[in-house]
Amino acid sequence: MRDPLAILLLAVVVALTPAACRKPTSAPPAPTTQATEPTSAPATSPATAPAPAATPPAEANDPADVPDTPVGRARQALAKGDATLAVSILRQAAEDPADAQTRQALVDALLAAGQPREAAAVCQQILADNPDDVTALYNLAVAKMRLNRFRQAQEHLERALELDPGHAPALHNLAIALEAQGKTSNARDAWVAVLAEDRTSPEAHSRLGVILMELKEFEQAFVHLRAAAADRHDDADAWVNLAAAARATHRYGYAAVALRKAAEIDPGDPVTWASLGDTLLTIYHAGGGDIGALREAVAAWRASLALDADQPRLQEAVRTYQSTLDPTPATQPA
Repeated sequence: MRDPLAILLLAVVVALTPAACRKPTSAPPAPTTQATEPTSAPATSPATAPAPAATPPAEANDPADVPDTPVGRARQALAKGDATLAVSILRQAAEDPADAQTRQALVDALLAAGQPREAAAVCQQILADNPDDVTALYNLAVAKMRLNRFRQAQEHLERALELDPGHAPALHNLAIALEAQGKTSNARDAWVAVLAEDRTSPEAHSRLGVILMELKEFEQAFVHLRAAAADRHDDADAWVNLAAAARATHRYGYAAVALRKAAEIDPGDPVTWASLGDTLLTIYHAGGGDIGALREAVAAWRASLALDADQPRLQEAVRTYQSTLDPTPATQPA
């Protein structure tokens, strides 16, 4: 039989192990290809992608309906996935500095072709002629973000928002740029502003929840991460993050439910199984020795070890608590 004190100490260590959130990943921000008139009214609510923005018009069903212009032909090429051809079509046409539409279309094509430096250069040409062009400011920020120059992107986004406070994609990307610079408090305020425009944005709820966990504002983090998981039923990370917030607020039963869901979605993640075992161990001790919870905890740890055997803590936990589940029979007197 294991030393009861050793069992208690292991339980305390597991219960105090912090549960980490998984930061949402960002797709590269998308450009705005349509000019936006400055307005004080809210713009269209952002989509769930990390960088929502207007997209090029879809290819017309009838080729005769597509304008036979450089922009029209370039958009046809983009619709077919040929960004290189679109760039080629637009480069010569964009030499006319008066043709802002063509230069904006060239920015879109360059970004689609994975050429953010060239896109930034064209945006700067546009801004040299019109410093208050919101679309060019936003697209320049997009290019800078793709170059990991988040401080510069922040400046351009803030300027765009001065000119058009209702530019939802700019606000959304500003929050991401602030996060990338480690400006946690400012990023929190930006995500709150995003949610003020669109209370149902799962991306904003998820990112704000993770930030609030970092700031140890656990109750509010739980609210936002629960909203994100409710919308992202098939996202394992959303459920893992909700479980972390639930554990931080001592909702261990809730955390176990969320981790079971995450393990169901992604059964190949050893960390999820380990966290489920740790959470069930806490329930076992808090619930006065619920053997069912302990048995499931050991099974979860074993599942984690089957995926990653190099986990000494879990190996010790399995040995310790398996002896509780299957104690050695006492020696009978002769």
